[in-house]
Amino acid sequence: MSKSLVCFSLALTLLFASNGKAAEKGFVSLFNGKDLSSWQFRGQPAGLRVEEGCIYSEVQLLAPWTPWRDDLHCTGSLYGYVAVTNRPDETTGRWHQLEVVCDRKQIIIAVNGETCTWADMDRVESLRGKHLRGRIGLQGNHSDPQQWLKFRNLRLRDLDLDPDYVIRGFRDTDPRIQRDTHGAAVKLGDTIVPRLCSLIAEEDSLPSAGARKALFEIAALASAPDAPKALRDKVVQALKDQAGSSGSETLRTYLGWLLGLLGA
Repeated sequence: MSKSLVCFSLALTLLFASNGKAAEKGFVSLFNGKDLSSWQFRGQPAGLRVEEGCIYSEVQLLAPWTPWRDDLHCTGSLYGYVAVTNRPDETTGRWHQLEVVCDRKQIIIAVNGETCTWADMDRVESLRGKHLRGRIGLQGNHSDPQQWLKFRNLRLRDLDLDPDYVIRGFRDTDPRIQRDTHGAAVKLGDTIVPRLCSLIAEEDSLPSAGARKALFEIAALASAPDAPKALRDKVVQALKDQAGSSGSETLRTYLGWLLGLLGA
């Protein structure tokens, strides 16, 4: 029986992975190697089972014995939206590595370490306005019950946990990215305060205004009556550190006002 074996790795924003190795720092595993108890299914999980530490499925990836599909509908393509420019190896009976990078509106797909698809959502008419974030899923359909595929080493790295990545979003003019960036910055709390202060000190209208709003919300959440004391103390210290080291009178004034809200 012909077999298609693939090591399938996914990412919300950015991913690098390697077969059979422990997850790199910053990555979390999406599959415990035992069962699918932590997964949510749209309908019944037909065709999915766990054996020998792998997920078995039916699958929409191609192999040499499947009917030929063009470069817009093959492995590694954004199916029906963006064709591959470098068609990957689809040989069965061996493990393959698939990496998906979703960096805001940039989408990059690589198979076995070689980039096969790149897309800028603003430059692809059919992708404009598509959601920039959402659920991660594995689709299984369009295959014979006798055919199967294995998934292992499913790992994710969320770049919204990286302050340097988040801070760059404040310079983007897309309202959706501005909204997502604001939410990510607020979740990071005191760890992103120095970077927010750097943007405010630049006094550029767009990133500075966004940074001010995020910093205000971080301080407001820390000053809430039910906020943990440890959270308040971290934010207060971060604001004091920046107020003491900044050469911007505008920034120091703003930080002093926020510290006043915190009673510090």
